[in-house]
Amino acid sequence: MDHMDHRAKKRVIIAFIYVLLWFGFFFLVWLFVKGPSPSCFDGIKNQKETGIDCGGPCRPCISEMAKKVDVLKTGFIRTIAGRIDVYAQLENKNQDFGVADLVYRFEILNELGEIIATKSGRTFILPQQKRYVIEQSISVSGQIRGVNFFFDEPQWTELTDYQAPNIAIKDKVLRQSLPDENGVVTLEGLIINSSNYDFAQVEVIAILKNQFGEIIALGKGLHNTITSGEERIFKIIWPYINPELQSTSVEAYALTNVFNNDNFLKAHGVFPKIEELK
Repeated sequence: MDHMDHRAKKRVIIAFIYVLLWFGFFFLVWLFVKGPSPSCFDGIKNQKETGIDCGGPCRPCISEMAKKVDVLKTGFIRTIAGRIDVYAQLENKNQDFGVADLVYRFEILNELGEIIATKSGRTFILPQQKRYVIEQSISVSGQIRGVNFFFDEPQWTELTDYQAPNIAIKDKVLRQSLPDENGVVTLEGLIINSSNYDFAQVEVIAILKNQFGEIIALGKGLHNTITSGEERIFKIIWPYINPELQSTSVEAYALTNVFNNDNFLKAHGVFPKIEELK
């Protein structure tokens, strides 16, 4: 009797193990078909998220946290016959969020409000930055009412512990152009790179204003390979203006793209970590 009970128990145990194996097999098949459970790190917009892995039950999306980029002013300057320069002044008030690739478009309107010319481009804007976007030598005809400026929805990037690149413009002088400069007015000054980095490109933007604070000229110039600690002379030459130099104010600043890794030629310190956000 005991022998029969032992055999029966053994059969029960074997059957139980057999059932467990089949249960485990079907459970694994179910998991495979079902796929992983939704999470805030699966790279999928699910579980009532408003973006990919953000919003809803996850952390807020950057578009919900970031303040918008403000367009403070737009305008145009007539240069030579049938040509204008256009500008837009932007401000990003976010402390740690910037835009690595801002796609924009200028529209030039005639006196009837019709679009007579457009100019598109791409740029960047750093955290806590106020800057001008300039496009030059646009062909137009007739009277102009004004300029519209549009940009695509920003794709934000977070710069952890961000500090602006320490590149300054100093000793700027506005003067009459020399004969060999082929211009009327020249702005000359120094680009001073006090940062810990050698940069592949630094752009100088210059805005001239009259005694009433009105913009009378726009200028920009691109300079290659500005090393750490370097002082580089720059010049911006205008062939078409002849302002009263004593009453003209100059706004000039240097821009460099910290979002572009190729822009860093050599590091002499540690730069803030850049993290792309959804």
